[in-house]
Amino acid sequence: MFIIDPDHDLFLRTVAFGQGPATVVALNGWSASWESWQPTFEHLGDLRCISFDTRGCGASRCRPESVTLDALVDDVFRVLDAHDVDRCLLAGESLGGFVAMHAVVRDPTRFSGLVTVAAPPFVPAEHPLIAASLADYPATVATFVRECFEGEDDTAALHRWGASLFLGADPRVAANLFVACANRPPDLGAITVPTVVVHGSADAVVPVDAGKMLAAAIPGAVWHELVGASHAPTVTRPGDVAAVVRSVVVRTSATFEEQSC
Repeated sequence: MFIIDPDHDLFLRTVAFGQGPATVVALNGWSASWESWQPTFEHLGDLRCISFDTRGCGASRCRPESVTLDALVDDVFRVLDAHDVDRCLLAGESLGGFVAMHAVVRDPTRFSGLVTVAAPPFVPAEHPLIAASLADYPATVATFVRECFEGEDDTAALHRWGASLFLGADPRVAANLFVACANRPPDLGAITVPTVVVHGSADAVVPVDAGKMLAAAIPGAVWHELVGASHAPTVTRPGDVAAVVRSVVVRTSATFEEQSC
């Protein structure tokens, strides 16, 4: 499905799989396309799984200057409404997890739970990927993808595919995604939905201690460390991430429990 908003020069590509009794909506990291969640979705065939390309990334298009944190959160609700989702589990990887936290604070009634994966609790104003993206985006992506898989064995074959997920983005959008989130930390104490914080112990992009900080600050959050995992567990450990997602769905959805018996 495509969401077109001519008043805001916005075109969002969304995807949906399955007809399960519960819905998972997943947000991709930084400027990657939705395919960063595809390996995990393949383990969630009993659920309805929805994702989308962030504005200005993948097949989605927008004016680069329209990339603000409020607009990124608006897009989450645009996708929910377009797919007739009243309530879902929201999952977000890396910067997508940062946006997801803001979304559940804005309107927790739309979400049964939250799963963050390798998400940062804070984005600095001078994030190095801002200048690097504007200077040489393809080279920046190549370096970033290597860092995303750093520390895990047998991931070299994933590098070209991983880079392709980012290269559809406008470099100005890639830079603005960090600018938009800089110095705008979510109010972690205001997150009231059941939350699991997933983080790889070998994450070279967002250190594991940042994930522990999130889990400690979100009321009632469950900490789930993936030993030896890098910054891209939705790709390298999809079965583990899917198991966490399903555990939250089971815990928060009586309908799913009934149909799974």
